[in-house]
Amino acid sequence: MLFLFLNIFPRVNFIKDIFFYLPLAITLFLIYLKKLDFSIKSPLLLPIIMFTVWAFLISIFAHNVFESFHSFYSHLVRYIIFYCLFINFLDTKSKIITLSWVIVLSTIIFFAGALIYYYITLQNPLSSRFGFSYFSINIISFGTIFSILLSFQLLSTEQFFFRKSILITGIILLVAATLLTQSRGAFISLVISTLIILARNKFFLISFIVILVALTSILPGKNRISPDKIFDDNARIGILYYSLEIVKDYPVMGTGFSIDVFKNKKIMNQEKYWENIPEQYRSVNFILPHSMPLSLLVRTGIIGLILFSFIFITLFRMCFKIIQSGKNEFLKGWGWCLVATLVMFIISGLFEPVFIHSLDTIFYTICAMITIIWKINEKADSS
Repeated sequence: MLFLFLNIFPRVNFIKDIFFYLPLAITLFLIYLKKLDFSIKSPLLLPIIMFTVWAFLISIFAHNVFESFHSFYSHLVRYIIFYCLFINFLDTKSKIITLSWVIVLSTIIFFAGALIYYYITLQNPLSSRFGFSYFSINIISFGTIFSILLSFQLLSTEQFFFRKSILITGIILLVAATLLTQSRGAFISLVISTLIILARNKFFLISFIVILVALTSILPGKNRISPDKIFDDNARIGILYYSLEIVKDYPVMGTGFSIDVFKNKKIMNQEKYWENIPEQYRSVNFILPHSMPLSLLVRTGIIGLILFSFIFITLFRMCFKIIQSGKNEFLKGWGWCLVATLVMFIISGLFEPVFIHSLDTIFYTICAMITIIWKINEKADSS
């Protein structure tokens, strides 16, 4: 849980590594002594294995084999291990609730401090887009919206006034932080994902709409989400053009699993694509595809995108089974919550790069939570 508490905080990778590798070492030792019943049974197992095998194969033929295998371990194998540890040690209702509180509180603490530092200590004007060089505008919304959704789920069953107050205050603060990024993708993701989780609770839904409308009218950035501006972004269009040109060259296996392959100009010289790109988009500094599907297409090819899509399809199927056949309101409520988190990740991922460590952690946390709730429901079926 300490690993997840620290996930939202930048520049603590060394400490996070300790809280990852220490539990892993202890787990391996207990497995060796045959004192731990470690299970990886899950509907996700097959699609994850298929994508992992493909990622390994394309790394062999990658433009930069070393970088590709480094990303293969760092951004895939490592988080599959994290997922397996998660579903074995945080596999009860009470632990899911505790874990959710840990994630929500860490996010509230960080962004309360970050907002004070950015707008009061640094004296940035309120019109300035909220974000730091070490915590990009592009990725803030993943953490804030994820915690907003978890907060609404916790709020639906919370009985104590003090804890309810913390959650409500946190939701307002995190909605404000999301809007202050002035990210159009974040706004779309926030609205759609919260509508999903609040559709069954009219009071919460109306309250959220009031909060959202009030904050949107007060805070700057309204022009960025107006109908005539929301899709007006030459930089993103330029990145789309460059990405599709690369896909044309490497449609099946992509360029390799490396996240940073495009920073190497000897490997990716964007000038060779200029003649196929409209002149107004040629000046874009193409470092990486600014989108999850584009990144998968460029790095892993069409087959990789299809295999990764199977993971999402399986996750949605698991959630809908929980919703349809959940044995109690707790399970059904979490089913809807986790559907909302998946929708959040997909929508935000359409507009932003997602293959960085903090967002990898969020994605595999969602995968693990869905697996645990699914397992709890399956046990209830068999009892």
